[in-house]
Amino acid sequence: MPLKHPIRKTLVTLGLLLTLCLPTPIAASSRSWKSWFIEQYFWLKRDKSYYAEQDDTSFQTYLDACQEQSDKPYVLDPTTVNGTLVQENLFDMQVYSWNSNGKTDQKTIFYLAGGSYLNNPTSYHISMLKTLSTSLDAKIVLPIYPKAPRYTYNYTMPKLVNLYQHYYHKNQNIFLMGDSAGGGLALGLAHALHNESVPQPKQLVLLSPWLDVTMSHPEIPKYEDADPILSSWGLKRVGELWAYSADNTNHIYVSPKNGPITYLPPITLFTGTREIFYPDIRDYAAKLKAANHNITFITQEGMNHVYPIYPIEEAKTAQYQIIDAINKTP
Repeated sequence: MPLKHPIRKTLVTLGLLLTLCLPTPIAASSRSWKSWFIEQYFWLKRDKSYYAEQDDTSFQTYLDACQEQSDKPYVLDPTTVNGTLVQENLFDMQVYSWNSNGKTDQKTIFYLAGGSYLNNPTSYHISMLKTLSTSLDAKIVLPIYPKAPRYTYNYTMPKLVNLYQHYYHKNQNIFLMGDSAGGGLALGLAHALHNESVPQPKQLVLLSPWLDVTMSHPEIPKYEDADPILSSWGLKRVGELWAYSADNTNHIYVSPKNGPITYLPPITLFTGTREIFYPDIRDYAAKLKAANHNITFITQEGMNHVYPIYPIEEAKTAQYQIIDAINKTP
């Protein structure tokens, strides 16, 4: 439950600040103290409340606020990335890229950031991408793709297919990566690439992907109370907006777990066990394994949604695993 008492808020905030300053992690059960305090921080921020069950007017107010923000130009500080930052407008999208070395075979990470199909990338995304880019000497491509509630998947997906082709024609050493809604969008994009006869990326790297916008998995209610970030009530409604209609939510570009497996590239898939997407992700990994697909499935016990992007020890391990997976790709 979110912490409401001001004294408890103050204590947790102080504890969070102190813990994040510790030079070494202190294990609490099977997780670091930093990860525990980050979870308390999420409860304090009350992000989950935006998606919790509420009256239609209140939820529409939240959607309107998201639209107001996503309608504004996204500003990325050049000092937060490694290498030269380039901003372009391609296919009616803002597109940022950085750390290009000019070589036609440079590793390139085409990254679709999460945010419930409503929100733009956060500083956590940029920090993780900087780590990956520096370690791999990889170029980063970060589209600020059109989002709900103004736009729907059938407006955005063709633009992403065109953008991917734009970079693929220059360099085939592309890795497609995304988290949360961006992870679902990355897998949906892989389906769209196949349908448009566009070559697949070298690998898909998916962090807590949103695989089914219907939120209909029967085990989701078991994980609601443990997840400090997401709630199925609001996500189901956002999914219907993104899908254009409630009748289209099973489309493979929207709920990509429903798509074929045979043509997909190798997949590296991450999830925590304290998130409502866990049952869908676990079952999708099992489906891939049953089909003998090339998959690396990493489940981190006790971790929250998209844990690899946050400033915690478990994220450092996950980032090393991502770097290793990309480096080992032929």
